[in-house]
Amino acid sequence: MAFDTAVNRIRAVERAGRALGMFKTIYFQANDLRSALALYQGGTDPVFNAAFNTLFTNAERAELALMIGQLDTLLTDWAANHAWVTTGF
Repeated sequence: MAFDTAVNRIRAVERAGRALGMFKTIYFQANDLRSALALYQGGTDPVFNAAFNTLFTNAERAELALMIGQLDTLLTDWAANHAWVTTGF
């Protein structure tokens, strides 16, 4: 078809444009995980903690906390070195 090249280029631009949104989504979702960990560790919401304790074993909770800690390192770096990712959509 005559328009195949144009359509392929348009799709490529759309995919490339979504990359920035994906980085922002990762940042904001990781921040939500960070908040959930802080809430759990703070012990200020017993209903949340009870639900979390019911869903996950001690080993699973430790693993999740470790993973969120790793995300925290990434978030700190992104906020310091890639500030555009911290702004809204």
